[in-house]
Amino acid sequence: MIKQEVQSLAQLIKDHDDLYFNKDAPMISDAEYDELKARYLELSGEDNNIPGEPSRLFESYTHLFPIKSLAKINTEAALRKELIRLAPGVIQPKEDGMTIVFYPDGSIVTRGDGETGENITATASQINNIRFIDAPVRAEAVMNKSVFNSLNTERVKYGLEPFKNPRNTIAGMLRSKDVTKVKGISYKAYNIMGSTEPETAQLTRLKNAGMDTIDTYSYTIETIEDALSYILNFDRTNYPREIDGLVIKADTANALSIYGETGHHPKSMVAYKFPVQGVWTNLKEIIWQVGRTGKLTPVAIIEPAELLGTTISRVTLHNFGIMQALQIAPNCEVYLVKANDIIPAILKTKMVNPEQSEDYLPFAEPNHCPICGSLTEKVNDQLFCNEPNCAAKLLRNLCHIAKRDALDIESMSEETAKKLIAAGFIEKPFDLFDLTQDQILTLPGFAAKSAKRLYDNIQSVMAPDLNRFIYAAGIPNIGRTASKDIANRFKTLDAFMADISQGLPETSQIEGIGPILIESIKKNYGLLIELKQKINPKEMDIMQPTSNGEKVLTFVITGTLSCPREHFERVIIQAGHKIAGSVTKNTDYLLAGDKAGSKKAKAESLGIKILHESQLSTILQG
Repeated sequence: MIKQEVQSLAQLIKDHDDLYFNKDAPMISDAEYDELKARYLELSGEDNNIPGEPSRLFESYTHLFPIKSLAKINTEAALRKELIRLAPGVIQPKEDGMTIVFYPDGSIVTRGDGETGENITATASQINNIRFIDAPVRAEAVMNKSVFNSLNTERVKYGLEPFKNPRNTIAGMLRSKDVTKVKGISYKAYNIMGSTEPETAQLTRLKNAGMDTIDTYSYTIETIEDALSYILNFDRTNYPREIDGLVIKADTANALSIYGETGHHPKSMVAYKFPVQGVWTNLKEIIWQVGRTGKLTPVAIIEPAELLGTTISRVTLHNFGIMQALQIAPNCEVYLVKANDIIPAILKTKMVNPEQSEDYLPFAEPNHCPICGSLTEKVNDQLFCNEPNCAAKLLRNLCHIAKRDALDIESMSEETAKKLIAAGFIEKPFDLFDLTQDQILTLPGFAAKSAKRLYDNIQSVMAPDLNRFIYAAGIPNIGRTASKDIANRFKTLDAFMADISQGLPETSQIEGIGPILIESIKKNYGLLIELKQKINPKEMDIMQPTSNGEKVLTFVITGTLSCPREHFERVIIQAGHKIAGSVTKNTDYLLAGDKAGSKKAKAESLGIKILHESQLSTILQG
């Protein structure tokens, strides 16, 4: 039983490492992650897991010195002990951003797995005041709370979904390969990698080089009590950036040699994590929600509890693996916290009555969909209902089609969707577009005016933008960003469908669309066909070339380039030439980047001239 739990926890931690380090999309809070890790270490006795692997979107870069994790403490007793052990020392905020390294050759690299990172020089170079010295400098890419809030205000103004938190925002910008997306990021340098100088001497050297350095509080063995008070009373609320703790470092020469290190962390420093504010409350039951893709998500229904100004009565648990790792069982109490002081999360559990058996008696894993009763399928720790006609999936898909980022159908609320389904007017999501005004008028709560309004709103989206059409189709894993990228690539639905019929060679070259998304499109392309039978997306505007009296050349663009495709399209068109979507005998040049596929092969077979982007300006200048 223990061996099985260890294996389950190991896989769960690996999955969350991938979401955090590679996809910049963590599903759980740091506190929940630490709890999983602690449970794993308790059962396995191991501590050799350095999380994260570099993705394949960027060139890899081997670090000159390994970037290890930090040991963590969270009690006052342990804090006092570490302050004494590391004195004289320095105390620095544990900035909650993205670790980057400035190398002397001008490269800027992510942490990656600690041994190998990603070269993100192009995007990271947009950060203000970057400096380089003759040694690698470790820094944290950060974003002030005020900047983050301003960005979100702007996004909401234009109907975009707000960013979740500064850390994810930073990672998304720097790993996008699109330099125009980098806004509001600064950095704090805090270490010269490989240096044997004391921490304060390193910081002085960095400041003298003109770098922005981390805030630092110094202490000695004689000022331990002042240092303890400084940490325990640290005002994180008014600190300009998000932090999740403080780092204590020995401020002596050759600290790493003196204190030593493990395979996981250096012993010359330690991270103090702020106590998590939480409350205990009783678990009432676990319910399972079914999403539009059929994924079952467990939700804990708890006795209402007051926490940081709000009353909480339900908490999402993400998947069955999380339930197992937290040992959530009937008749237990749960310790409720707010991840990042916002999202409710369960951190740990205990039995309600001490005299009860301590044996872990978990909830049974559901083998049937709670809505339609169909058998569930398990993929890793996720459960899915595969019944196409499941009422819960139908409801969620209807809501997805109507939401702002999809077709943005006003007046189409979840309650209205439920009424339409209950009335039998909608059996499949796209039946929405066959509704008549008379049918809507028969729904409870609808009068002539409100029925006409909803009908007119549905009719108004019959010719949506291509990206909205693709997103509204509901292909699993194809979100707003992927839909926009596909639309920008193909301009028309017919061109995209033609690429699907050929095995998606062009789609595969779009940055950020990997094997999982490709397989999802292949498996669910029928959704596009079904939706096209109901509505027709508009073709995207194609910029027309300006006339300069000279021969107008035809260019085709393919592969991964240093800038977004639109940049090269604009340059070519402004020079008086035109862009085509496919290679023919009338093509003059193929501008080919990395991973150029079938278009390059066809150009070679037709004898079309193939250009590297460095050659483009020469051709355009004649």
